[in-house]
Amino acid sequence: MTTLSRIGLLATLITFLATSATAQSNGRISGTVFASDTGETIPGANIELVGTTFGAAADMRGRFEITGLPAAPYMLRVSTLGYVTSEFNVRVLAGETSTVRIPLEPTVLAIPELIVERESMLAHPLGMEGIPGSAHRVTARSLEKFEANDINRALRSVPGLNLQEEDGYGLRPNIGIRGSGAERSSKVSIMEDGIPVAPAPYAASAAYYFPTVGRMEEIEIRKGSSQIKYGPYTTGGAINLLSKSIPESLAGEARVQAGEEESLTVEGFVGNSWKHGGFLVQAFNAQTNGYKELDGGQDTGFDKTDVMLKGRINTDRNAAVYQALSVKALFTDEVSDETYLGLTDADFRANPIRRYAGSAEDEMNTEYRQVMLRHLVVPRENLKVTTTAYRSTFARNWYKLDKVGGISIASLLENPTDHSQEFSVVQGLSNDPSTQLGVKANNREYLSRGIQSTLEYSTDTQAGALDVELGVRIHEDEMDRFQWVDGFVMTESGMDLVAPGVPGTDSNRIETATATAFFVQPRLIAGRVTIQPGLRYEDISIRREDFGKNDVERTGANLAERENEVDVWIPGLGISAEIRPGATVFGGVHRGFAPPGSTVGTDPEKSVNYELGARYHDGARRAEVAFFYNDFENLLGTDLAAGGGTGSGDLFNGGEATVRGIELTAGENLGRFLDWRFSIPVGVSYTFTDATFETSFSSDFANWGDVEKDDELPYVPRNQFTVDVGLNTGTVDLALQGTWVDDMRTVAGQGDFVPEESVASFFVAEFSAGYEVNRNVRIFGIVRNLFDEEYAVARRPAGLRPGLPRTILAGMRVTF
Repeated sequence: MTTLSRIGLLATLITFLATSATAQSNGRISGTVFASDTGETIPGANIELVGTTFGAAADMRGRFEITGLPAAPYMLRVSTLGYVTSEFNVRVLAGETSTVRIPLEPTVLAIPELIVERESMLAHPLGMEGIPGSAHRVTARSLEKFEANDINRALRSVPGLNLQEEDGYGLRPNIGIRGSGAERSSKVSIMEDGIPVAPAPYAASAAYYFPTVGRMEEIEIRKGSSQIKYGPYTTGGAINLLSKSIPESLAGEARVQAGEEESLTVEGFVGNSWKHGGFLVQAFNAQTNGYKELDGGQDTGFDKTDVMLKGRINTDRNAAVYQALSVKALFTDEVSDETYLGLTDADFRANPIRRYAGSAEDEMNTEYRQVMLRHLVVPRENLKVTTTAYRSTFARNWYKLDKVGGISIASLLENPTDHSQEFSVVQGLSNDPSTQLGVKANNREYLSRGIQSTLEYSTDTQAGALDVELGVRIHEDEMDRFQWVDGFVMTESGMDLVAPGVPGTDSNRIETATATAFFVQPRLIAGRVTIQPGLRYEDISIRREDFGKNDVERTGANLAERENEVDVWIPGLGISAEIRPGATVFGGVHRGFAPPGSTVGTDPEKSVNYELGARYHDGARRAEVAFFYNDFENLLGTDLAAGGGTGSGDLFNGGEATVRGIELTAGENLGRFLDWRFSIPVGVSYTFTDATFETSFSSDFANWGDVEKDDELPYVPRNQFTVDVGLNTGTVDLALQGTWVDDMRTVAGQGDFVPEESVASFFVAEFSAGYEVNRNVRIFGIVRNLFDEEYAVARRPAGLRPGLPRTILAGMRVTF
């Protein structure tokens, strides 16, 4: 070895020894940043060591790590948008890791972020506490806690909602708000990123398509007077699902979840932003063989796939006129072995998850496509204009049992002894070839398109800060029914097709709607008082062209037409005031409205709605109470097969009705009593609802029938209660949720509950546990229906339907 080589080797050895010694003498800080009120982790928080060049940013799960620190005491300064900047002392020892948990107190978000690809309902200069009405947010952490793919589970902790399950998976939910009626969520304005997502929100609002919760980032719920901005349905409230946003830097995630009944969920995304643009690609798939036991042994599950693409181009953030253009494309496909056929009371008691042999051919096939183009321009610091063009198509064919021997399945299960022969065929106990099973191809195609623009202007006046929103929407949608019925007979080997139907020989019609709407909503913030009046105008025309069952070529030879037009002014006024730090009172009044459909003589749904409430927030504690009273001039019911009706889609006048109630939420993080060594969030929510008819009448609407004054509305439980308890150590997180729902009428009535016209109260619990393997890997387990409660959720569409039995799932989430 040469002298030069020896010198080089010696230098390398000295450098290695010096580096090792330094590494052994240095320490590190590892920690988690979380919200002091909810215990949810805060991604993206900035952490700096005061007086040094050391620092870090919290990752997507609120975790951070700072290495290479000389042994010494340090002060951590932690800051992020929407939270109070805080400082914490920590001592680093040589060769050791100092672990910290950092609680941040929420505060007013002074400067909202410019996020162009989605639109929030809850933005307010004073934060959610300043909104003059009841408002709730289901955060990303809340969705992740139970890995919710089901909207019913995601919304259980939100008061004021009536959630009627149907299939156990939330594929086609039934959501009502403050007694608005839950049938296919048709009385609630459902949006994704601020855009209506019902297949035809004006012509046929029943939500046979619902956005996939498993790919969402947050869910917003707004009630009270300020919701009139989001029409056309303004009685109960609005729900806005926020899709995954384009990340500010390169980031991604992969999640896999598996469990009983060969359930498998796979989700992942990758995205990035740079100075003048960004992108996001997300894919989601959920599938299962299903939990119901079909006579004959076939699967009863589903397979659903979503692919979402987002792109954005924008000017410099500090440009004189900031502009951004984003595009979003969504592709959703579903195949599900779902049925409307439930069980008789006796069979439900014997085995609540049984499915009759007569539903073996039932299958739903859907295809949803959406394109959204959104432009944001900020010509001045106090002026912003957002314009969105959107278009969606939805094709569905729900092939399902409709009648047996000419008897509807709803009538059959309501009176099985009166139709014993037909019932024996449905059970697979009779092979009578003269009794055919009519399986209907409920084939429909939908189109929804429009453009909406919102101008937001703010200025300071002598009275206070004034914000004004002006908006306009031009919209059209369409539903095209082209249906038929196939005839089957029951055999020893199953169902055999014997009488194929001809497409178009059942329902053969087109329903179209055009609508022009605008709103103005000024907001004056005078100190800690917010005054927000508003006015919305809707001009709607709904038209039906019925070609009849004998004109499958649609020549128009027997065309029957009808049209209904309505224009309406929808005013509202909301006021909130901070009476002391963290304590706010609010109240409001507004006009409730729902379009009347195309049936001549059907009036629009109208009501006057009142709200009075208070909220409190001091960092670790939070509470909100709201009293509501909805005075209906005319309540509408919809003839949906999902509601046990004929499926005509016609609307029925229900006359006067009143809905009154109380909503309560409260929570505290008990971790503050333990110096934040652990986060222990505890929360409760409660809803009381009293919903009654004020007149007597007879209706063809299945759930109403012959109504007497003071009859209670069906499918509106008087009491609902949910409790949430959690524990987070920074590495291990546990969560337990319990929900109790009161007895519920299934047809209008009063007095004692009749078992055959109601579903019994039930309690269902869920448990989840997670472990942070490292900053990028989390493993988790979930038990749905922890105590394996056997319970009924409804008697519609036809017979008793069960809730999901105990289901055990486990999975892994990897982020970068």
